[in-house]
Formats: sequence, C-alpha cells, structure tokens
Amino acid sequence: MRIDDKPFEDIILDVYPGEKGSFSLYEDAGNDNNYKDGKFAFTDITSEYKEGKSVITINPVKGSFENMPTQRKYQIRLVNTYPPKSVKLNDVEISYNSESPENCWSYDGSNVSTIINIGKQDLKQNISIVIDHDTADVSLLSGFKGKLKHLRNFVDFAGRPKDPDPRYIYEPIVSTSLTGRKMTYEPNQAVELIGNFDRNYNKAVEIIKSVKSKENQWKPYLDWLEIK
Repeated sequence: MRIDDKPFEDIILDVYPGEKGSFSLYEDAGNDNNYKDGKFAFTDITSEYKEGKSVITINPVKGSFENMPTQRKYQIRLVNTYPPKSVKLNDVEISYNSESPENCWSYDGSNVSTIINIGKQDLKQNISIVIDHDTADVSLLSGFKGKLKHLRNFVDFAGRPKDPDPRYIYEPIVSTSLTGRKMTYEPNQAVELIGNFDRNYNKAVEIIKSVKSKENQWKPYLDWLEIK
C-alpha cells in the first residue's frame, strides 16, 4: 500500500452482505525501503453474519514502522442494508444521529447503506462492532439504487412541466425521487418506503408516459433510460 509521506489515520471499510469475510490491512512508512527489513504492519479485519446479526472485528495491529499512528478513526459502511435495530461498539450501544458524529450510526438512504462512525481507537486494542439487523426482505433492495438514480436524474433534467395540467399530478414523481432522502432522515420509515417503492416508481413512470407527447424534450431522455 503506497500512502506517500503520511500513514492513514482514518480508514473507511465497505462491508458487503455475506456470511463471512476477512482481509488484512497492510501498511508501511510509504516513503522508504524499510519494509524490506520488516518495518511494516498488518491489521486483520473479519466480519461474520449469524442469526440476524453481523459481528465485525478489527484485531490489534501486528508489527510496526516509523511514524505509525497509535490511534485511528474508522468509518464502516454496511452496503445494501436496512437501518439496523441496534449497533454496539465494544459492547456499548451507540445511537443513531443523522449528522454522523463519532461513535454514532447514520443511514444513507440513496445508497441503502448503514454508516458507522468510530472515533479514535488504540491500534493495539481489539475493536468489536455488533449490528442487529432488521429482518425485512433484503431482496427488495435489489435494483433500488439504480431506479432511484434514474428517477432523480429525470427530475433534475425535466423539472416541473409548464403545461396547463394541475401540477399536483406530478407530485408522485418528485415524491418518489426523494425516497432516499426520506430514509436518510427517517430511517424508521425505511422498511415501509422500500416496500412501497416499486409501486410508486411504476406509478411515476406511467405519469411520465402519459404526458410525454406534451413534453417532446422528454422523449430522448426516456428512450435513453429505456422507460417504455
């Protein structure tokens, strides 16, 4: 790992669904050849899912090198997940906070990812993160990000039509395009919003189709998105 003149003090870990996973984070000074003489370090990181819970373990660092940090912050991103029931850091439950301060969790609704921000931890200490997951159907998350992105892009492209139709008929399009943002700030609504998303998305597409002939500039964009 080449990290130039300064070792990383903050690490971002993307954790994807699966029963078990592991990897070793390798580091050295980055600006000398002392790694050839054993001046480097490894940090073993594991994740395991069992009975509705994920356990992520960041093991104590092994090895050392010049100017190696003694503490480190971590951000853990649980990809393709619902907001959790609870999160524990070293056996202490941490709370939800949309502002993402240290030692709290937040939710990125547009990317359906749980974000756990961990303040500075001693590299020589074991770090344990236990996530109690919601039991909702995760298969409903498949395709969500792509559809949401397409709909947001369409809203940004088209804006609000300037025809004599009542504007309220376009509200389902705008409202559905904001699903991710709603989940970010109201994670307790995420399961319901995801459960209703495909129906609301299809309704939005039908509205777009119904007025496409009046909004000729929409057609190339719709064709590009393959909305038929």
